[in-house]
Amino acid sequence: MKQQKWEEVLTVELKKAEKQLSFALAVSCAPKQHPDAIHLARTSIKTMRAAFRLLREAFPVGEYRVINQSLREAGQAISLLRDQEVLRKTVVKLTAKTRGSRSAEPTRPISRRPISNALRKLKAIGGHFRCLPWASIDLHIVKEGLKRLYRQGKKAARLAHAKRSNRRLHTWRKRVKDLGYALFLSGFGESVAEAQVLLLSEHLGEDHDLAVFQEKNHMRPDKKALDCLAWKDRYRHQKKAFRIGRCLFSARAGQFIEHVKEC
Repeated sequence: MKQQKWEEVLTVELKKAEKQLSFALAVSCAPKQHPDAIHLARTSIKTMRAAFRLLREAFPVGEYRVINQSLREAGQAISLLRDQEVLRKTVVKLTAKTRGSRSAEPTRPISRRPISNALRKLKAIGGHFRCLPWASIDLHIVKEGLKRLYRQGKKAARLAHAKRSNRRLHTWRKRVKDLGYALFLSGFGESVAEAQVLLLSEHLGEDHDLAVFQEKNHMRPDKKALDCLAWKDRYRHQKKAFRIGRCLFSARAGQFIEHVKEC
């Protein structure tokens, strides 16, 4: 298990997110350029949130809550922009199956306010970083954090299996992504477990994108045909996700960590 310089790692991710959002704000009137910047910013925000969940036992409760809340609000501010782009790409993919060729869906200019709100939230976090007891983070805290994230993923998988609602599947996806980011940050970026987590996250992500389409794309004249295709694709992705999940979450948390270390 790798001992990280966590303050440096998370500061780099914070600066990445700020840089990408500043770029997205500058090119918000150029639709072809902003989606990647927003995606990269959201990835950095998710990485930071997963890291803080991993290390939460090392931080004062008050400081942890302030930082986690700011990161959550920053992510939520730009999540609708991400959903707009996902919806556009999903429609392109589904219409290609019905028409035999990809039809262009226009990329629309985005609102500047969600980006500026997210950027403001991130800039407020920097001062809190300097107050955190980074020196108290040791391998024991990282190991216990990985166990906790694994147990949370296992619980979310069980709930999603009991009732396959969009909400429970999305919650499971978030817990799986947290575990994936945590494994990577802890030095297990090339382990078998991380590969399983990434594959599971990919299938759950595809299912979520199709769910977003079904929830928001009500006005299209061909909605019924596209909705039918979406359900077929969702069934396929969910079937694969639950098969991987049964394998990944079949162990106890301690056994999982020992298996990862052996890999």
